[in-house]
Amino acid sequence: MAGAMILDRCQPDQSVPVIEIHGTEDQLVPYKGGLVWPEGVATQPAPSTLAVAEHWAALNGCPAGPEEETDGLVTTLTWTGCPDGAEVKLVAVEGGGHTWFATGLGPANGAVDATSLIWDFFSSGQGAA
Repeated sequence: MAGAMILDRCQPDQSVPVIEIHGTEDQLVPYKGGLVWPEGVATQPAPSTLAVAEHWAALNGCPAGPEEETDGLVTTLTWTGCPDGAEVKLVAVEGGGHTWFATGLGPANGAVDATSLIWDFFSSGQGAA
């Protein structure tokens, strides 16, 4: 959820399933990259959310670019065919902020149910890689 990959030293010994849900208007962890927590004490530069997902797809050895699906304000990019079945999934919510996405939070922040998406991702076997 709205995470940033500030350190680039991650070299896992096995494939790691990854799901990232991120609002495109997140002011604390900018979707397009930049300073994380720009007004905070721990300000750090971070790459874009797409670059982080692409990095995990490369680390996982995913063979091709992502499949893209758009439904209203939500665009999902999924890298499949990765060793051990360890998919990488980026769920971008157009206009979404820095929040836990859930119904009832308005058009953007309520466009997806983060809890269900994460549960579905890992209960489909992604966490077993």
